[in-house]
Amino acid sequence: MIPDHIVAKARAVRLEDELARRGIMLKGGAERAGPCPHCGGTDLFSINTKKQVWNCRNCNKGGDVIALVRHVDGIGFAETVEKLSGEKIKPNGHARKIRERTFSYCDPTGKWLFDKTRIDFDDGSKWNFFPAAVGEGNEGKGRNGHDYALFGAEYLADVSEDKNVWIVEGEPKVLRMRELGQIAVCGDNAASSIWTPAHAALFKGLNVTLWPDSDTPGEKYIANAAACIKETAASIKVLRPFGLPNGSKGLDVCDWHGTAVERPNTRPN
Repeated sequence: MIPDHIVAKARAVRLEDELARRGIMLKGGAERAGPCPHCGGTDLFSINTKKQVWNCRNCNKGGDVIALVRHVDGIGFAETVEKLSGEKIKPNGHARKIRERTFSYCDPTGKWLFDKTRIDFDDGSKWNFFPAAVGEGNEGKGRNGHDYALFGAEYLADVSEDKNVWIVEGEPKVLRMRELGQIAVCGDNAASSIWTPAHAALFKGLNVTLWPDSDTPGEKYIANAAACIKETAASIKVLRPFGLPNGSKGLDVCDWHGTAVERPNTRPN
């Protein structure tokens, strides 16, 4: 994983200094407004120099200085940290980054909450980054100051009574289900996801199928999800196309090569 002290050094760069370095001057005192360095305009972009946060009403994005540089330059989290901190990153002392993906989390109405970054390294390790919230009362809180969220929650409002909703483990699997014409959600921290009463309310009256990864953490994940929604969902079933965990590397939705029709009709274990 990326050393915490390097991330902290990058985050310590003040927004107004980074904007000035880019030749962008905003008007105001603690609250400043002006053109967005990404989309332009005149006053849709603003920063708070005390809380060290920014927001663009046109881009519908915001966050800290790391989020700003990622948004404006279109680069990944690791590259941004290197750029702001001036230090070269060698995660775990030697591992090399092979892939970086960013997933946008929204509330049930579609309002953006935060972007989560997942970095995969060539030694098999993974690192998830949740943007920290800054400002009074939010110090140290991740997820841009928001509570635990579900990836894909904004799609649940469109689910009809005769359609199934899937709970899977991880954002890539939610996206894979969408490719197959299915509506799916997942917790925001893989097998360690926290399921809350607010999540349970989103499944009220819905028919839910849980598809666990075929490993022990996957079984724990769906057990926690099922316990959360058992009083609100209309029905709950579990689908295990790859069987129960057997000690080998777990398989998941992305390893399934059936069709969208075959998935819902596969007999649950």
